[in-house]
Amino acid sequence: MAIRGIHNAARNGDESALSQLLQDPTFDKINAKDEKDCTPLWIACREGHTAVVRSLLNHAMFDVSMVNTVCESKHTPLLVAVCFGRDEIIKLLLAQSGVELNTRDINGHTPLTLAALKGFESTVDLLLDMKDVHFGPGAHGRTPLSTALNAGQLNIASKLLNAQKRRDPTATNQTLLSWAVENNERDAVRQINHLYTISPNLQDGDGDTPLSKAAERGNMSMVQLLLQNSAIDVNSKNKDGSTPMSRAALNQHKNVVQLLAGKDKITLHSLVRAGNLQLTEYLLGCDINLNIRDIYGLTALHIAIVSRHLQITTVLLSRGADVDAEDGTGRTPLMLAVQHTFRDFVELLLSKSACMKGLQIKDWQRIYDCYSPERTLYISERAGGVVEVQFVDMESTLQYEPDVLRSLRQVFSFTAWSRYLTRYGLRHILQRSNRHVYSVKALTELDNLVLVAVAVWVPHPDLFRQKSGWDECGIAWTTHNNIEGGGFAQKTKDHFSMLPDGWIPENGIEFFQQLIVHLTARWSDLCNSAEEHLSERRIKQLQEKGRSDIVNDLAEDAKNLAELRRCLRTQVYDANMFVKTYGYSQGADMSPQALITIEGFAKIDNILQELDQTIRDLLQLEFAWVSINEAHKSTSLATSMKRLSWITVRDLLVHWG
Repeated sequence: MAIRGIHNAARNGDESALSQLLQDPTFDKINAKDEKDCTPLWIACREGHTAVVRSLLNHAMFDVSMVNTVCESKHTPLLVAVCFGRDEIIKLLLAQSGVELNTRDINGHTPLTLAALKGFESTVDLLLDMKDVHFGPGAHGRTPLSTALNAGQLNIASKLLNAQKRRDPTATNQTLLSWAVENNERDAVRQINHLYTISPNLQDGDGDTPLSKAAERGNMSMVQLLLQNSAIDVNSKNKDGSTPMSRAALNQHKNVVQLLAGKDKITLHSLVRAGNLQLTEYLLGCDINLNIRDIYGLTALHIAIVSRHLQITTVLLSRGADVDAEDGTGRTPLMLAVQHTFRDFVELLLSKSACMKGLQIKDWQRIYDCYSPERTLYISERAGGVVEVQFVDMESTLQYEPDVLRSLRQVFSFTAWSRYLTRYGLRHILQRSNRHVYSVKALTELDNLVLVAVAVWVPHPDLFRQKSGWDECGIAWTTHNNIEGGGFAQKTKDHFSMLPDGWIPENGIEFFQQLIVHLTARWSDLCNSAEEHLSERRIKQLQEKGRSDIVNDLAEDAKNLAELRRCLRTQVYDANMFVKTYGYSQGADMSPQALITIEGFAKIDNILQELDQTIRDLLQLEFAWVSINEAHKSTSLATSMKRLSWITVRDLLVHWG
């Protein structure tokens, strides 16, 4: 009867009945089991009667070993308290010196595993404070950590992982995702992908990201699973600067490399920048996009050149890198090589038919360290698109080279340029009487070519100051004597130039556009110089205040400006007529791009008109100053006459008096 009474008191939480039983000095059933082998402590733990548990544990007759007695489903009091999340009771049990922390129930769950499974975070915290709690496998070989992950209890999983780190400081410091990846816990990774809010790109203690770990091991399914998480950054770097793709390449996991290549933006560039030829070649062998650009628009080829890795540059070109790719500022690989004066890279790129457009003769002078006006820039293009740049004497450029498909000869003087025309029977095409744009065409005896020559007078920037005059400038080119399917796009062969441009034009009209651009620049320089000149006139005018003979100077300026405007309009008209007639000779309409270029040239007239208005304003101001000065003179004269008259009258009065 006493046995049933204490079990009922424990079951019902009847503290009064329990107190009466425990105060009886003859009562010895505090540790008794009922028909199911359940002790009063076990029953009170299951029912959650904290006060009853405390009374039982504190009683002198309580057998401490009974704290680990198992009952239904092999649950100890601690296990059953954990099962129902009775934290206050758990605290009392954990305070007992002999409590077993790692016993397993019928399903193989330990208290920690059971708390993780049920998602009782506070209970897990209590158990993790116990130094003897185990993190090893329990039911079905699952650890508390894997159990928590499988149950979707990610916060608990994180607590467990951190506790393991504290328990073993020498172990790898891992993030939750990193642990799941390393242990191939795909279900856990899925849970993390869907539920976790912490960045999946955090590095573990080794400085590795989860994606890098999976890529390094060639775990294709894990890599695919991680990539389903939109927060995964394929370009995130490990502590050593490596990326997931470089780790995969290092371990020759080609399928992983190809999978990552679609999103990776930095690995190839990083390897090229570091000069890692071996891994660069491996990546290229995986058929990745070798023309991918970084945030600045740079390709791997740009970076190889700037980093001065000639062998990698050669490999990239042999694999099909875009030799003319432009970066965010419009610079091609050749432009970068020229900018940095890397002659070996320049010649390599030229051998791969790199586009030279945009380069000037001064660039080639710097590359080849040749500034002598006696040397001619000779650019030749041979079979296969191989381009060679040389500075040679003029006689060498006059020699016929049948293997040269296209060429450019650039000279500094009009006399030297005219020598090329003489070779084709043309002489004195530029007249000194006016400032027209002159052009001639002649059929040559060499390879049945047509020679077209254009010459023009170009204003010197100091012309307005009358310190210099007009300079001679000319271009000439040869083309085949047929227009079948050619038109403006028909490629020209030989080019003879006085322009600053250092590249072979595609066709005659493009060459002519270069001339117009040069003309526009020279006229713009003249306008700038004229503006400075008139500013000086203005300063002098303010200083003299109408007392100088500046009117004549301004009149001369106005005359010069009128002459310049007439010359400009003549050259604009001639340029339009040339494009029209040349197009007709080539079997094509007028080139729209050429017309746009000429329109830009014609806008110089607007600037000249503004300068003309400036001169008018200065003249008007000068006339105002002169008028003011004249008025002052008249007033002064009148005053003097009055003073003279008064003196005369006074003297007469004295005399007559």
